[in-house]
Amino acid sequence: MSKNTKKSNIAIKKLLIIGGAFLLIVAGLVGTFTFININEAPSLQVQQQADISIPLTPANAGSEASTMALLSGEFKDGDAVHSGTGTVTIVNSPEGPILVFGKDFKVTNGPDLLVYLSPNAANEPLGEFASLGKLKSTSGEQAYNLPDNYEDYKTVVVWCRAFSITFATAELQ
Repeated sequence: MSKNTKKSNIAIKKLLIIGGAFLLIVAGLVGTFTFININEAPSLQVQQQADISIPLTPANAGSEASTMALLSGEFKDGDAVHSGTGTVTIVNSPEGPILVFGKDFKVTNGPDLLVYLSPNAANEPLGEFASLGKLKSTSGEQAYNLPDNYEDYKTVVVWCRAFSITFATAELQ
């Protein structure tokens, strides 16, 4: 073997070692960046607390009541990871029917959470849903305007649009 061939082989080995070290450093940096950002809360996450006061009157309290409960339900978990608890009520207010989440409402934090009405039961696909808008808060009392055909819907759904996942459901009765 000639001297030039040996030098050439040594140069190639050095380049391979330097290139491999560079790739390991880049992979480590990318892995660290990914790990940190996966564990960080998404920027679209709803975290504020809604605090409103809506007087509810039982349906049997008489016709002169200004606000009357029409339908209600209890939130249940969407799955083993995404949970929801608390009450939801459709009330007939002077301005028309509205959907009210109770003070006891709480749902797992998540990005891009929306409130939907579904014509299907809680354990069925959404179907032709109606969107009531973005979830105002992951806990506490909050209210949403209802469409004119709200009676066509059976279930209130807290839905994560970003990942197409149900966070919580409440069947109205």
